[in-house]
Amino acid sequence: MNLSKRGLGEDCFFGYSVRLSKLSEDDGGGWIAFVPELQGCLADGESPDEAYTNLKEVVSLWLQVAEEAGKKIPPPESYQEAQYSGKIVLRMPRNLHRILAEQAEHEDVSLNQYMVSLLSFNSGRLVR
Repeated sequence: MNLSKRGLGEDCFFGYSVRLSKLSEDDGGGWIAFVPELQGCLADGESPDEAYTNLKEVVSLWLQVAEEAGKKIPPPESYQEAQYSGKIVLRMPRNLHRILAEQAEHEDVSLNQYMVSLLSFNSGRLVR
């Protein structure tokens, strides 16, 4: 990737994705911004905007140094929506299978429907 031929300045991320994460207080607080495709390409800041802005310069420098060193620069990954079939194979202890099957029968629903309702209820409790 020849950066000079691309004609892109420091105001962009050259097509790469950026991720922002809040740092814990144990890690000093603030925010970290990074480019998943470019190992070690990250910046921090007191706010998400500051981390994002700091990363703009870091990405440009990271790409320039990699190019000068003759290192292979991974291309930006394209966003693709994950495809889920809705089907899984689940192994569980026989005793748990028995308990769930009995509870589903007591509720007068299929085992599949009962397990989906349990998973749905409990996954909703995890959302913050």
